[in-house]
Formats: sequence, C-alpha cells, structure tokens
Amino acid sequence: MENVVLSPIDTQTLINLIAEKTAELIESRRSEQPKQATDETDLLTPKETAQLLRISLPTLWRYEKKGKVKCYGIGGKRFYKRNEIIESLTVKK
Repeated sequence: MENVVLSPIDTQTLINLIAEKTAELIESRRSEQPKQATDETDLLTPKETAQLLRISLPTLWRYEKKGKVKCYGIGGKRFYKRNEIIESLTVKK
C-alpha cells in the first residue's frame, strides 16, 4: 500500500504547478507527433489526390483502373505518392 503525504500548499502555487506540468506534457506530445512532410514523397489520400488533380473521386478510380495513376494499399486504405501523381501529368499540346 502506498503512503500519501499531504503538505500545505496555497492555491496559486498549486495552479502554477499544474499549469507548468500541463505545458510540459503538451510540448512533449507535440515533439512526438510525426511532422507533416511536404516533400514530393508524401502519401496522399484519394481525396487529397483528387483535389491535387482537380478531378472527382470516381474519375481518380477510373484513372487507377486504366493504369494512369498507381495506388498503394496500407491497412486496407488507398494512398498515392505525390511525386508519382505529378509525374503522371502530361503536357497537352
């Protein structure tokens, strides 16, 4: 069984200690979260890919079936590599 020790502490000191500890926890969790990569090797969701190409989701699905864009499955979800999507764009003459 653990011993509990009570000590007299004023309310403002307690508030400050709680605030400091909370700020430390928030900062540590921010540093633990993966940073949002913005380079060309990002994985995009179908919605993000459709927005990038300015097409609808059904059109993206058709492009995928025709082999115009390549899709990757991770955990039952589909993703697209940003650099491959950009490379798939062709210049119209």
